[in-house]
Amino acid sequence: DRFPRLVRDLARQLGRRVRFEVEGEETQLDRAILDDIGEPLIHLLRNAVDHGIERPAARKKVGKPEEGLIRISATSDRTTVLIRVSDDGKGIDRTKLLPDAIKAGLVPAGATELTDDVLLRLLGRPGYSTAEKVTDVSGRGMGMDAVMSRVRTLGGSVDVETEPGRGSTFTLR
Repeated sequence: DRFPRLVRDLARQLGRRVRFEVEGEETQLDRAILDDIGEPLIHLLRNAVDHGIERPAARKKVGKPEEGLIRISATSDRTTVLIRVSDDGKGIDRTKLLPDAIKAGLVPAGATELTDDVLLRLLGRPGYSTAEKVTDVSGRGMGMDAVMSRVRTLGGSVDVETEPGRGSTFTLR
């Protein structure tokens, strides 16, 4: 219940227009786990608004609706719950982050691309941030590290899929 307000207030603060959707509310999840993943979901939603969704004018310029979409969805089978946080924003620019991955030793010098796995390891490094400046919303490099640490503590995993100009999806398993 707290997520729609968080997205709405943050979008307003950052000058973004965002439609927020929730799917899979009926998915059964242990209350203790739900409490434990609340903060990681907040980090992912904040990142989607701040880093993913473009300002209305920028979206319009590239032929997108001025209002971006952020969706949180939950599905389950017998033993696993998947929670996805996705946006239709600018995606993550792998070419821009490749030098950081090389410098961190995650890929060899001369590498020409970042896989989803390496990208996630880079984003999850303590203190690493893609923000150009530190604000009260982001830039301290704590978000993805906190997300991945919390999910691993629960015995889960995090995956990322991203496409420039199309958006990103983070999946908590």
